[in-house]
Amino acid sequence: MRVTVFALSLSLSLVGLTGCNATFFSPVPTITSFTASPTAVTAGGTASLTGVFADGTGAITPGNIAVTSGTAVSVTPTQTTTYILTVTNKSGGTSTQTATVTVNPAAPAITSFAANPASIALGGSTSLTGVFANGTGVITPGNIAVTSGTAVTVTPTDTTTYTLTVTNSAGVTAFQTATLTLLAAQSI
Repeated sequence: MRVTVFALSLSLSLVGLTGCNATFFSPVPTITSFTASPTAVTAGGTASLTGVFADGTGAITPGNIAVTSGTAVSVTPTQTTTYILTVTNKSGGTSTQTATVTVNPAAPAITSFAANPASIALGGSTSLTGVFANGTGVITPGNIAVTSGTAVTVTPTDTTTYTLTVTNSAGVTAFQTATLTLLAAQSI
């Protein structure tokens, strides 16, 4: 009687899995999706980030925000930001995915623009004051650069309609007018 013995040898090698070791194997962490909603906000706005992942714990940077799969977290970026979801398994292996929230500048807004006094005699002066936000201000005619809430003095030679134009960093403008009436000289 003849007996044949077979020996079987298996070897296991881990290739390409960052941070894993041969003493303990964890499944590769997977990210099904990582999204921002909305993907664009106005300055000061809030977006929700949601990651769907498995086989690890999740964290979002910047901010080092611990996250649970499928649960949204709120962010309020001050500038356009690319967020990174990193999922790490028990042996240190990682998977990453990104989502970007674009921050658009707030629309320019003018609260008020007025001449004080609104009527003057020839040779007189008046103050123009604009109260505005989210941009830089210019008064025309004259191309006078202005700061919100700070009066500028003008001395027109005729009744004039002044325009305050406020422009934000994206080139969006708002405008408002104020008319200064030049009173006719009274004869004696």
